[in-house]
Amino acid sequence: MTLCIAWIRQDGDKKELVMATDSRLTGGESWDSGVKLFELPRQDCLLCFAGATARAYPLILNTISSIKFDKGLASPHTDIQDVLEYLIELFSDLVSEIKEAVGNPDEIRAEAEFLFGGWSWKSQQFGIWRLYYNPALKAFAHEAIDQGQARVITYLGDHIPEAEDLLENKMRETGSLRYGTLNMEPLQVLAQMARAQEDYRSIGGAIQLAKIYQSGTSEFFGIRWPSTAGQSTFLGRVLPAHDLPPVRMFDPDTALILEDTLPDSLNQIDADLYGPEYDFVSECYPNGALNPEISEQKRKRLKHVIQSVAYRKYCAEQNQVMEAAYE
Repeated sequence: MTLCIAWIRQDGDKKELVMATDSRLTGGESWDSGVKLFELPRQDCLLCFAGATARAYPLILNTISSIKFDKGLASPHTDIQDVLEYLIELFSDLVSEIKEAVGNPDEIRAEAEFLFGGWSWKSQQFGIWRLYYNPALKAFAHEAIDQGQARVITYLGDHIPEAEDLLENKMRETGSLRYGTLNMEPLQVLAQMARAQEDYRSIGGAIQLAKIYQSGTSEFFGIRWPSTAGQSTFLGRVLPAHDLPPVRMFDPDTALILEDTLPDSLNQIDADLYGPEYDFVSECYPNGALNPEISEQKRKRLKHVIQSVAYRKYCAEQNQVMEAAYE
C-alpha cells in the first residue's frame, strides 16, 4: 500500500498545508515510480490516495477531467468546500457503476481512501479531509481533520502507529516537541520509513511532496533520493538534469530546500567583508554558529548575502590572477 501524511507547517505567524507520500504501487507487483500526489485543475488544493491503484486512478482521472472542463469548479471563486462536496458526489456515482466484480461490492468500493486538502478563501483557513467509502450510506463520505490543536497532522495508509512514534522521537531529538507546532519533521519520518525496507515493505520509492500556501497557490517539490548525495527525483521518478522541471529540491534528511542550505558556521564575520549586512549576519551567526531557529525569510536574505560575498571574493581572486599574469 502506502503512507500519506498531511500536516500544517507553521513558521512564525505563517502557515502552510504540506502533503507528502511515498511512490510505491502494489497489486501483484511492486512499482516505485507511481504518481500518488495530484494537483487538481486549480491551485488551491491537493489530493493523494492509499489503497488499490486500480480503484483510485479512475476516480482521480475522472475528477481531474471533470474539473478541467467545468468553468465553475475550475474557478478560484469556487471555494474548496464546494469542490469537496463535488468530489464526494462524483466518487459515489463512479463506484456505484462497478459491475461484474468478484467479491463483496462494498468491500471493493472501499479499496481506496483519499486525503484532500487546501485553502478555503471563505473561511480563511486550511482544510484537510479523509475521503472514504461508507457501506452504510452506499456512498463516499468525508471526515474533517480537527484543527483545534497545535499539532495538526493526519495519516493514511500503512504503519501509522510506527509513524506517530517516530515523529514523537524526531521532535524530541530536535527540541521542537516543546513548541507543539510542526515544521518539516513528518517529511523526515516518511523518508526514514521509505528507506527502511526490512521494516516497512509496503512503503517505498522516492518521496512526493507539495505545499498549499495561504495565498491559495500550490508548489510541488523535487526530492534528492535516497539522500542529498543521491539522484534528483520528481513525483517518484528519477529524472536527468535536462528533463527536470524547474522545481526546488528538498534534502530528505535535513528537510531543508537544498538551494536554501546555509553553512553551519562562519569563520570570518567582519564589517569590511559584509558591509551594511554585518549586523544582520552577526545576529544570524552568534558566536560564529548558525542560529537554527531563524525564519525562512531570514534564510533567504542570508543566502543572498553569502552568495554576494562569495562572488565578490571570486572576482577579486580572478583579478589578482590576471594582474599576476601580466607582470
